[in-house]
Amino acid sequence: MADPRYNDYSLPTTAPEITNDFLTDVRLEMVNSGASLRDANLAVQPGTFTHVIATACGNASYVTRSQQAVGRQDLTPGTCRSEVLEQWRIDLRLPDVSMSPSTGKILLKVSGSATVPNLREFALPNGLRGHVVGTWSGVTDGSEVDVITDDVGDATQLDGGTVVRFLNPPLNVSTEATVSFSSPLTGGADKETESRKRERVMNRLSYAMGGGGWGYLREIAFNALSQVTNCFVYPALGGPGSTKIVPVRGFDIARRVFTRKLDAAALGIVRNAIHAHSPDACQYVVSSCEDQLINVALTVTLPNASQSGGDGSGWADTLVWPPLAGDTRIYITAVTTSARVTISAATTVAPINGLTRIAWWSTTGREFVVRTIVATAAGSGTGAWDVTLDRPLIDGAGNTAAVNDYISPAASGIVEYGKTWVEVVGALGCGENTTVSDNRRKRHPFESSGPKSSLTMTELAAFKAEHPEISDAAWSYRSATTPTVPATVMDPPNAFVPNHFGIYPL
Repeated sequence: MADPRYNDYSLPTTAPEITNDFLTDVRLEMVNSGASLRDANLAVQPGTFTHVIATACGNASYVTRSQQAVGRQDLTPGTCRSEVLEQWRIDLRLPDVSMSPSTGKILLKVSGSATVPNLREFALPNGLRGHVVGTWSGVTDGSEVDVITDDVGDATQLDGGTVVRFLNPPLNVSTEATVSFSSPLTGGADKETESRKRERVMNRLSYAMGGGGWGYLREIAFNALSQVTNCFVYPALGGPGSTKIVPVRGFDIARRVFTRKLDAAALGIVRNAIHAHSPDACQYVVSSCEDQLINVALTVTLPNASQSGGDGSGWADTLVWPPLAGDTRIYITAVTTSARVTISAATTVAPINGLTRIAWWSTTGREFVVRTIVATAAGSGTGAWDVTLDRPLIDGAGNTAAVNDYISPAASGIVEYGKTWVEVVGALGCGENTTVSDNRRKRHPFESSGPKSSLTMTELAAFKAEHPEISDAAWSYRSATTPTVPATVMDPPNAFVPNHFGIYPL
């Protein structure tokens, strides 16, 4: 039998693996007892009594092994199952975060000029209510105002363009208003997500009870509003006794809202909660972050197209076009129509009309759209490929291509690569708020123990790990690697938000 070492510990992952280990030991023991190798092999063949016993033992042992794996998983809140995580929350006496309202903006129809008073109510199409946050003077037609729903839950979320109605419209303001496309009503939730609950539990375990510390401030922010997916604290940023707290939200991919900034109404809820729990002698500045758009291009090694002997998980075409030929990324330099664009590819190799597929990255939908090149204009060449596509470059929300949008070769998993990239960037945190090296002014939690803010090999590895067909990956272009540090401590810290994105052959 093999000699398991304490530093070489492993467990079988399937029942057949256990069965094979059983049969191997039987075979070895028969040989050690004087049986011939031929007889030993015949004794463990399928259909023999030994093989039947080994299979039964393997199946039974695997059930036990599976329970052990679950038990080990549940030992830490970082990996435990949802029901065990809920028990962690209860044992740590963390409150059950209640249903949350939605926040955003509505666009007004105004005749001339108007003043929209604070708390002016409006109704959603489903009958739920909301109100304006703050008094807005001098608004004109097309102006947007901050709002928050009075009701809570998933039903309070509305897409951009949805019509809402004022119950008592202000003077010169139409009864009907529309939800903003740039800041729709989002954040309403019936229950807390598991990832958020896990962050709350881990935060409580990272600081001593008693209140006043940075972990305590994060906990207040988490408990105040379920829109808050993370919170960063900058102790002594404005001097002794002054602390900045920056709650952030996650991306709402379903509504194509890609921002880490909380709306004014949501930020007000968090601010009020922190000030209500804070001593008067301390100055707590509750601020939003600032979105910093990041442009990135990756080079990857993928299997060949299936037409060239690949397994179907790699590049879509035998001719991977456009390739990088001295470029770091490839982008649109001119838009003739929605189905005809000029591309900055430096390659001298022409695409194959009717066969070559390309992927356009939409900076509004943050998604790849694949199209086939059907024609190449005369005179196309290095740095100016004028191509016509089989269909217009329009994403799922109706957004069209624009100059500087990235163009990539098509791959079987290109759409999923885009989703993964958004998730990777969405997991990043805020950067530093000052260049001073004093640890008291550094972001808490530190980057070494909390979410990273920069694009490093860690993020590249996280992207690659989600797609096993990518055997290698490297950075081709990054418009920045670390969020810009604000000019003054009064300015908000920056957090990366994906903008342009492309993938090319390594």
